[in-house]
Amino acid sequence: MEHTNKTPDANEMIKQMQMIKFGGVFNAALDVIKKEPVMLIAIFLAPMIVTGLLDAYVWPLALTPLAAQPIVMAVLSVVFAVVDVLIGFFGFSMLIHAVAKVFGGHKIDPMATFNFVKTHFVNAIKLAIKMFVFTGAWLILAYFVAVIVLLPIVPAVAGLLGMLSPIALIVYIIVFFKKIMQASMGYAVYWSADKPAAEAALKRSIELGTGIEMTLFGNYFLMGLIGGVVTMLLSGILAAVLGVLGKGALAIAAAAASGVVGAFYASFQYCLKGQVEKFRGGHHA
Repeated sequence: MEHTNKTPDANEMIKQMQMIKFGGVFNAALDVIKKEPVMLIAIFLAPMIVTGLLDAYVWPLALTPLAAQPIVMAVLSVVFAVVDVLIGFFGFSMLIHAVAKVFGGHKIDPMATFNFVKTHFVNAIKLAIKMFVFTGAWLILAYFVAVIVLLPIVPAVAGLLGMLSPIALIVYIIVFFKKIMQASMGYAVYWSADKPAAEAALKRSIELGTGIEMTLFGNYFLMGLIGGVVTMLLSGILAAVLGVLGKGALAIAAAAASGVVGAFYASFQYCLKGQVEKFRGGHHA
């Protein structure tokens, strides 16, 4: 009798563990995409194409007359890069929030999604900064900034640091591996809340990720491999189709491919968060 009572618990544990394996998360993400495929892809595809057009046509046009003013050109290049990042981040935020709605059984309202993200976007940037500090990403950024700053002053040292940058990156990932994984669900937590809060989202992500860092890494790694291959294939196909657009075709094709794959990746990330929450509930029960 005692064995009979324990068996369902053991089976339930195995079932819960399967939830956070790659296959389970992938299928859950696929189910979400199937419910609103056009809308989910369009929400992220639009900003990605906008940044692609800006990078291919607008920014080069603005920078060309400044070729004789390298400092101004450098500053504007940074400004344009920040604009690209903000547009992409806003699109990603809309996508994650839309996925949360579909995951919860709701239909997507594009305008409501836009307004919700617009209202909470500043706090989302605060979350990004908190994650940036928590994961130690500022250290690796400081390393590359040092390379750029030292290049005109001490070229030899800058060159050495540049050669060692892959090693520095690997060391960073090893040292901060757990924190990177623990913080990885921060955006999914933030954009699924009715009243998003940066500090609470990061704290919740850490709670969910602690102890299963390798499982999270395995999921992200496999999804990254699949996403990378699909992105390359789509980029090549779209570049051939959009060849009539000239030199901007590659940038636009890459943006479009990233938008399509990004829609699934966001769904995957959100479903991973959802499956981990189910696992935690089942495990603790």
